[in-house]
Formats: sequence, structure tokens, C-alpha cells
Amino acid sequence: LLSVPSAWLTLPLLVWLISKYGLGGAAWAYAFGALATLPLGIWMWRRQSISGGSLGAGDYKQLMSSALPLLLIRTMSMLTRWVDTLMIGAWLGQADVALYNIAFQIAGLFSFALLAIASIAGPKFSELWHQRQLFELEQQARVAALIVIALVTPAFVAVMLFARPILSVFGQDFVEAAPTLQVLDVGQFLNAATGAVGVLLLMTWHEKLMRNIIVLSTIVNVTLNVLLIPRLGIYGAAVASAISFVLLKLLAALFVYRKAGISALPYWPRRHIA
Repeated sequence: LLSVPSAWLTLPLLVWLISKYGLGGAAWAYAFGALATLPLGIWMWRRQSISGGSLGAGDYKQLMSSALPLLLIRTMSMLTRWVDTLMIGAWLGQADVALYNIAFQIAGLFSFALLAIASIAGPKFSELWHQRQLFELEQQARVAALIVIALVTPAFVAVMLFARPILSVFGQDFVEAAPTLQVLDVGQFLNAATGAVGVLLLMTWHEKLMRNIIVLSTIVNVTLNVLLIPRLGIYGAAVASAISFVLLKLLAALFVYRKAGISALPYWPRRHIA
């Protein structure tokens, strides 16, 4: 919800500042939008606090018990996104960074479908969990996963078959990143095919468990990058990213199954029968 006013605050500034200051102006526009969202978020929290008025000590305790794990989740997500690029830059050079980043951005297009479905399904997951409608919750999670699979499968197949022509749009020098793009394509497809299990884990009050999963995934990602980039170059970074993506989502699906009692994947046996 907060992304909407943030976008409206950032876009007009973005147009003006880029025309005047270039890339530096874009950075300032983003920073202003993020900072302007902070007081808006605080105001919305106060309006909708569980006490119906001013926040009490218990409200702040509840807020922080969820906010701190979510902060770490966000931090680890950003680290996972950038650690491979930083290591490629340190060990290989700028040309390889450019090749990898283009491949990563193309493969990352899958995440838009997942984010769109998760943003819609998340509030519904929370509502059904608190109402203890577990059959309906499981059904919604499985349907969400099927929708994401249906949305991303054509793009997955297209990238696997036409990786070289797609990369050639950015220049012939980028065509050599085709194997890297295909590995990232597989990783992102499997990431999307597991559906919104991360959101489901958060909506069922297991944010600390999700924090632990993403910390483990980040450690695995960094370790694999250290081992694979010196040997395989950007292809090794792609393998490391794909493995860490899949590990994170499979662990999230497993713990949703074990802790919340929800079989969120359509190809797993159901836990709840109508």
C-alpha cells in the first residue's frame, strides 16, 4: 500500500531531477520517496493500531517483534542480490559485471508475476489464518502457485530457447552470457513455481523462521560464490544464485507445511480436505 504514495512522490521528482542532474538526480528522487514514506507509514500504523488509538507498550513490543526480523529479511535479500555482482567485480572485472547484470535483470522479470500475486494474496492469507480457515487457506495458496506457474512458463520457455537473440538486443558482446542467463532462468522459474510460500510464512506469524531461512540461504549463496566464481566465472555466480533461490523457497515451503500445516504447492499432497 505504501508503495503507491511513494511512487507518486518519486516519479515527478524523477523526471525533473534526471533531466537536471542525470543519475545523481535519480538517486536523490529515490531517497526522497523512501524518506517521505516513513512518516506516512508511522501515521498509518497509529491509525490502525490494535488499540484503536495511541500505541501502548504492548503494541510497540508486538511491532518490534515482527519488524526486526522483517528488517533483517530485507537486508539479507539486498545482500543476496548484490553479493554476486560485488564478487564478480572484485575477481573478474567490469565487463563480466555488465554481462552478468544484464542476464540477471532479464531472468529477474519472473519476479514481477510472483510479486503481483503475493501482494494480492498476502492479506487474504493473513485473514484466513486468523479465522483458522485452513482448508481455504491451503486452497488459495495452491491456486496462487498455479497462477504464477501459468504466467511465467511461456517466458521461461522463450528465454531457454532464445537466450542468444534476446541478449543480442543489448549488443553482440552480451551473447556470450547466454548460458549464464539460462541457469538464472531455471533458478528464477523454480523460485516462481513455488508460489508465495515466503509471504505465507510471514502471514502465519513465522517471520523469525523466515528470517533464519533467508540468513541460511545468504550464507549458502556467499559460500558458493566464493567457490565457483574463481573457477567458472559468471556462470558460477549464476549457479550459486539459482541454488540459493531454490533452497530458500523449498525450505519456506517445507516449514509452511510443517509449522503452519499448509501444503502450499499444488504438486504436494494436501493437508486439509473439505
